[in-house]
Amino acid sequence: MFKRYGFCDADIFRLIKRYPRVLSCNPDKTLLPRLEFFYSKGMSNTDIAHILCGCPLLLGRSLQNHVTPNFNLLSDLLLSDNKVISAARNDPFILFRHGDRYLKPFINLLQDHGVPRTQIASLICNWPRSIGVCLNHFRKCVEEVREKGYDPSSAEFIRAVVVLSQLGKSGWERKAVVYKSWGWSEKDILVAFRKNPWSLMTSESKIMAVMKFFVEKMDCESLYLAKHPNLLMYSLEKRLIPRALVLHFLLRNKLIDKKPNLNTLFVYSEKLFLEKFVNCFDEAPQLLKLYRDQSDLAK
Repeated sequence: MFKRYGFCDADIFRLIKRYPRVLSCNPDKTLLPRLEFFYSKGMSNTDIAHILCGCPLLLGRSLQNHVTPNFNLLSDLLLSDNKVISAARNDPFILFRHGDRYLKPFINLLQDHGVPRTQIASLICNWPRSIGVCLNHFRKCVEEVREKGYDPSSAEFIRAVVVLSQLGKSGWERKAVVYKSWGWSEKDILVAFRKNPWSLMTSESKIMAVMKFFVEKMDCESLYLAKHPNLLMYSLEKRLIPRALVLHFLLRNKLIDKKPNLNTLFVYSEKLFLEKFVNCFDEAPQLLKLYRDQSDLAK
C-alpha cells in the first residue's frame, strides 16, 4: 500500500524502524484513510512520505478527532492547504500536536502583542519548530524582542522572535563574547541584530573567521560588520575569498582607481559580480580563472 503512494524501500524501512506498530495496523481501516486524506488535501506522494516518515505517530492519531481538525485549524489560519503542507514539511509534528492546547496559546500570545495574522501565518508556515518550544520561553522571547525596539507588525519582529527562540539566552551570550572580543559594545550587537537577526545564528568559529578576514585582509574596522551583518552569512571559501582575490588583482594592477563599497562587492549576485568586476576588463580570462580556481577549491 505504501508503495502505491510513492514510498520507496528506504522510506518504508525508516517508517517501520520509527513506528514498529505500523506492521499491526489494519491497511484498509487505518492506513488507507489517512493516506487518502492527505492526498485529498493536495499532498504529493513525496509530501506524504516525508511527513509520515518525519512523524509516523500520526498513524496512531484519530483521523476524525485529531488529524482532520488540526489540518483544518491550520488551513483556516494560513488560508491555504498548500501552506499547511509547507508547514508540515518543515515540521511534521505540527499535525500531531493538539491544536487547541498547543497552537492556540502561541497564536493568542502573538495577537496580544499586536502581531498581525499575516505574520503569525508566516511564522507557522516557515518556522513551525519555533512554536514547538515551551510557551513561557516563547513568551520571554517575544517580550525581549519588543524591548529591543522591534515593531510587532513588521516581518522583522517575527524573524527576531524565531532567532531568539532557537538561540536562547546562553546562545546569545556566547555570540556576544565573540563580538565583544572584536571591540563591539552591547549596542553594536543590537544594531547588527536589528539589521539582520539571522547574523546571530552564525557559529562562533564562523564569526571569528569572517571578522579576521575583513579586519586583516580587507583592511576594515570590525564595526563595519555591525553595519553590514549580512556579510557574516556568506561562505568565506565560496564567496568572500574568491571575490576578494579579484578585487586585490584589480587594485594591484591599477585596473580600478579605488576600492569599491565592500558590501556591494560581496552582495552582488554572481551574474552581476562577473559583469561589474570581471567581464568588463581586457584581463577577463585571467580574472575569471583566478576567481573560478579559488571557488573550485571550496567545492
